[in-house]
Formats: sequence, structure tokens, C-alpha cells
Amino acid sequence: MMLAGSLNEQIGLFDDLGVASRKERTLANGTVSPAEQVVTVGRQLTRELYLGYEYGVTSAHQAVKLAYQLSKSWSLVLRAGTVGSAETRYTLRFD
Repeated sequence: MMLAGSLNEQIGLFDDLGVASRKERTLANGTVSPAEQVVTVGRQLTRELYLGYEYGVTSAHQAVKLAYQLSKSWSLVLRAGTVGSAETRYTLRFD
């Protein structure tokens, strides 16, 4: 990913380019899926709005991710794709 990161720095196409591990909890029974490696590319459209694309490395999971920063602590994240989801996040900052 270092090559992709340095290429992106020259082109400036994405704000976010990386691989992350993600788990999901189902609302129906509360079970947590095993961790999955996800490739993410995205762009910060405005100060509050982020648009990204996620692709599961070990599965066929694909999603378009839209995140909106409601306040300094709260954000709303929507995903549409093979599995749709919505979540709210509360972030505690120590800065």
C-alpha cells in the first residue's frame, strides 16, 4: 500500500486510501461477524461529509460509505451495497 499511497500523494485523487479490519454486529441476534480485511478509498467532500468505497478482501462485500459529522463528538455513517447498514458513532477526544 505504500506505493499506492505515494502515487495518491502525487495525483491527489483520494483523501483516504488503506486497508482496515472491520467487524459487524447483527441487530437481530447480536452476534459479531469475524474480522474482515477491507480496502477503503474515499474523499472528504466537505468539512462534514465523507464519501468512500469499501471492498472486502476476504469476501464479496462491497459498499459505498457516506459519513456525516453531526458535531465534534457525533457522526452518522450510512453504507449501501451488498449489505446495507446505518450507525451512529460517538467519539471521545482527549486533545
